[in-house]
Amino acid sequence: VLVLALYLVVASTANVDQTKLVTQVEDTDYHKFVEYIDHWEKGPQIRLPSYSVLICCYNCQDTVGKSLLSLVESLDYLYERTRIALSTSKSDPPKGEVIIYDDGSTDNSENLMRTFIDEFKASSVHSKLVTFKLVTSNTNSGYGRARNRVLQKSGHDIVLFLDSDDEYLPSHLYLHLLIHSVSKDAMWCHSLTATSDPVHPSHLLPLANTLLLTKSFKRDMFKLVSSFPDMGSVPGYGKVGGEDAVFMYAVGMIYPNAHKIPFYTTVYHRHPGNNFDLQYKKLCLPTDGKEVPKEVNTEREQLFL
Repeated sequence: VLVLALYLVVASTANVDQTKLVTQVEDTDYHKFVEYIDHWEKGPQIRLPSYSVLICCYNCQDTVGKSLLSLVESLDYLYERTRIALSTSKSDPPKGEVIIYDDGSTDNSENLMRTFIDEFKASSVHSKLVTFKLVTSNTNSGYGRARNRVLQKSGHDIVLFLDSDDEYLPSHLYLHLLIHSVSKDAMWCHSLTATSDPVHPSHLLPLANTLLLTKSFKRDMFKLVSSFPDMGSVPGYGKVGGEDAVFMYAVGMIYPNAHKIPFYTTVYHRHPGNNFDLQYKKLCLPTDGKEVPKEVNTEREQLFL
């Protein structure tokens, strides 16, 4: 019922070329994926931590349905795999919260998200373990402030982010929580991301290193890296973002040792006018250290010239 409701209330304009996506994801041998999970599940008694999934939205009516559907599928995978992995232990399945922050949308985003939350509470088998909350603002404050506000309202052990125009693959939540449960020293970890539109292979790892979409953080990490910068006052960045890159630079300087999950667990989508779209010409070229031709500089780069 919940999945049907999502398809009915949201008609996403993000048409992914599935052949390109499957090609990327299938670069990893499925048997290696199974061996990876089995290796970590055979460690000490597993007790998956609680988690907060934070979503910021602004005029996202055409994309948020696909993002939320991907989150539901990742929740299904998490709790089914947890049921199997914890069947011989006394550990309880992890509790979670999903907080959606509508940053002053002027379209139908808020109504769509309220419909989704109502359907989840009414029909999802996970509704007793996962709480959904919608927080709204009357004005648009920008990416940095929005992320800070939703972060302040969260409270569980592990923090993850999902943009309202991107997707989790089913294994995303489980893999990240599993690694945090067995890797006590790593304050954050990241996985790989597939892309809706093909990019040069040399950009896939840098994207995974920069995007919040691929990350999960222990809450204690935010004691030192406490907030996202407000880039709205910086020329150029106020239009196209940049908070994620600055935030991750600070995280990397203070906590350089992240746990790297060597599998694709997310999809980074290109939509008209988003960061992926504004940088797409450059992302199609190899990162060989050569100066990018001026004609390839995109709108994002032009803002700084």
